[in-house]
Amino acid sequence: MWFSPNTEQIGFTLQNVFENYKDYVDGGKRQGYYSKTNFNSEKMTEKLGEYLEKYIPKVPKFVSLNLPTKKLQLPTLTKI
Repeated sequence: MWFSPNTEQIGFTLQNVFENYKDYVDGGKRQGYYSKTNFNSEKMTEKLGEYLEKYIPKVPKFVSLNLPTKKLQLPTLTKI
């Protein structure tokens, strides 16, 4: 097991939030606003673009394939 929660601490924290709800309301609203403004789809697209420009500076481009138009003559095999 890599994780085991401290049930005593969880109980204490839940009871504290229940008894002092007004102390937590302002922080919750601030966190909600911060999350909505900094982690919306436009911001995440912008952040992804920054990472792509930083770590992948040159984007692959389409290059056409130009094959020769002349028919090639292959050598013939001779029997010995």
